[in-house]
Amino acid sequence: MNEAKSYNIKMEAATETDVEPPKTPRIRFNPEINLGHILQIIALTGAVITGYVSLQRDMASMRAEYQVAMAGFESRLTVAEHAIVERRQEDREFATEMRAALGEIQKGLNNLQMQLVERPRAK
Repeated sequence: MNEAKSYNIKMEAATETDVEPPKTPRIRFNPEINLGHILQIIALTGAVITGYVSLQRDMASMRAEYQVAMAGFESRLTVAEHAIVERRQEDREFATEMRAALGEIQKGLNNLQMQLVERPRAK
């Protein structure tokens, strides 16, 4: 029984006075610059420069891919434009030939009509 009393175990619940209030850290400005500060500045500057160079390289590669794609599109567009021009030229030539043939057909029909008209008179 003596052993249980020597530990001083409290049987009551803890109150606010028993619990220590949380300590907020005090922030103090120290104007010293040491080697750690300089290393952090160098590391951050290096990271910014590395990021910038990497971004420039990525943009240059994307620009090159874009130019290649645009060259392909321009070549396809040029081929299509030439095909359209050739098709228009062929259509014009066909229309000219058909007009000439239509003129000849009309002359032949007129001659035939004249022959048919003159034939009954001759009888």
